[in-house]
Amino acid sequence: MENSGIYCFKNTINDKVYIGSSKSLDFRRRQHLSDLKCNSHANVKLQNFVNKYGLSVLKYEILEFCDVSDLTIIEQKYLDLYPNKFNICLKADRPNANRKLSEKDIKNIAELFNSGKSCTDISRIYF
Repeated sequence: MENSGIYCFKNTINDKVYIGSSKSLDFRRRQHLSDLKCNSHANVKLQNFVNKYGLSVLKYEILEFCDVSDLTIIEQKYLDLYPNKFNICLKADRPNANRKLSEKDIKNIAELFNSGKSCTDISRIYF
């Protein structure tokens, strides 16, 4: 069973945080780190910070475990609690959390990926 909950990446320079939620905390952590290492993270503020200071100044913390059905409400609580954030979107509405892609969407995404588009660019188009 995957652990769902709220997490943050806190920088050790000024305690600025990036707050997120996931139904699979470990998978999401690895995804963030991979995107940051590849200079392809969707959050430009966090990516620019890592480009300047490196990943070593980020500390990953699980803020709270919770049921998947409560992710949005509890994530919003933390977004409201922390004043100094990297987060661009300050509302935890999770608009694409349950989005289903059609076969046509999947084919188009594969074509975009094979043509050299980054995962970040593709996610901006579809999500």
